[in-house]
Amino acid sequence: MNLLNIIISLSSIVYAIDLDVHSYSSLCDAITTTSQAVLTYYDGFKPLGVVGVFEPPYYWWEAGEAWGGFINAWYFCQNDTWQSLIYDSLMHQRGSHKDYVPANQSTTEGNDDQVFWGIAAMEAAERNFPNPPDDEPDWLSLAETVADSMDSRWDTQNCGGGLRWQIFTWNNGYNYKNTVSNGGLFHLAARLARYTTNDNYLDIAEKVWDWLTDVGFVQSNGTILSVFDGASIDNNCQELIPYQWTYNYGLLISGCAYLHSHTGDQKWFDRVLSLLHTIKIMFFTNDIMYEQACEGVKTCDNDQKSFKSVFSRFLGQTAVLIPDLNESIRPLLEASAVAAAKTCNGTVPGTGRANACGVQWTSGSFDNNAGLGQELSAMEVFTSVLAINETTIGAFSVPFSKNTGGNSTGGVVLNTDRQVDHGFQKKKTIDSVWAGLLTAISFVFFIIVGILLI
Repeated sequence: MNLLNIIISLSSIVYAIDLDVHSYSSLCDAITTTSQAVLTYYDGFKPLGVVGVFEPPYYWWEAGEAWGGFINAWYFCQNDTWQSLIYDSLMHQRGSHKDYVPANQSTTEGNDDQVFWGIAAMEAAERNFPNPPDDEPDWLSLAETVADSMDSRWDTQNCGGGLRWQIFTWNNGYNYKNTVSNGGLFHLAARLARYTTNDNYLDIAEKVWDWLTDVGFVQSNGTILSVFDGASIDNNCQELIPYQWTYNYGLLISGCAYLHSHTGDQKWFDRVLSLLHTIKIMFFTNDIMYEQACEGVKTCDNDQKSFKSVFSRFLGQTAVLIPDLNESIRPLLEASAVAAAKTCNGTVPGTGRANACGVQWTSGSFDNNAGLGQELSAMEVFTSVLAINETTIGAFSVPFSKNTGGNSTGGVVLNTDRQVDHGFQKKKTIDSVWAGLLTAISFVFFIIVGILLI
């Protein structure tokens, strides 16, 4: 029996999640249950598996999102079970240039993929996750390198600015500019501005916001701020793709919250309020979160099934950064968490996977639609409730910065002007294999200990 099968067998007993959103232990138990379910999709536990990524068909960006979520779970539950796994994943996927553009992702990686790994590094810096050795760039340096490298690709020759969706010319979508890539840069720059007080990042965030509104990806109508998917440079970004996704709103509302926290500027607070007003109308029914563009018609793809994970985390961060909005946001997250928990008692026939969560939290039960994004979304909404719970809200929940105890100092920004063309990495190294085996063994040990203590 291989290591992945051992992990699945240890997680194969179905425990319905009976969630108490006011209980620290109940929330952390729910986070533990769903994180174990997430890791049944982890490729690094397989023989010759790759450290830091999840099995096909899940794309690389979703791994970056997952480790960012795991860092928050590590922090809020004070549980170091995942610490080595998180650390190894963030280190291994940096790539040879340590900018989260690894050669083995050159056939698929876009700007949106890169930024979610940069955001994970930023989570590590803001939560004082143990830093790499002194002879390696720390988490802040890695986040800065991602933001600077993305900004170096700012394209003023098409649509008056903005990032393309794709990094590499040969990838489908190179001629498309989208909100997630640009909103991701806005979000990361906003966090870097707050953490470092470096005005260069404030300037980047301002530039991206202004472009998003100028090009029409973000449109204001009274108290409504609508956020659309993107447009092609082939028509100078004049024909919008009108889909509206939760994760785009999440990136933007939390980015605005970070900038309000940093600058105190009323305009950022006003934008938070307008986005929140739109979010309540667009993505909640009876206070329960749903992906309105695809859930109702059951057309969500694997990526879209994970968007609520991003949305949940960043709504929670918004409430943490602007406590006056806690009373508006907390009921939405609490109702969504309770609803999500009710869907997390499914099984996946033929795999041994249990505690599977569904896509549609509004359904009241498991909808026979399991996958990595579903587990991540549940884990993230539980963690967000914990972040704004009455037992944790306050100084403990607020992200660190350089001036408030952050121990990631940055300053080691690598070359961002290099030609991003690595070719394709065709074979995994022995180091990758051993790192994956050691991580898997550590995880199995902690699971066995946990079961023996039940």
